[in-house]
Amino acid sequence: MLAEEAAKDAQSKKVAAAFEAFQNQVGPWFTVSEKAYYDRIFGKYSLKG
Repeated sequence: MLAEEAAKDAQSKKVAAAFEAFQNQVGPWFTVSEKAYYDRIFGKYSLKG
């Protein structure tokens, strides 16, 4: 869907490309930070009833 909207005009295409580049750059660090967060709270909260 994003690609369809981005193809409609040059400015949208430029914004979509910049956002994709940002996601590619930040994605691995996001995974690291999320893992640290879940590792930290895992012991505090049990999913068992």
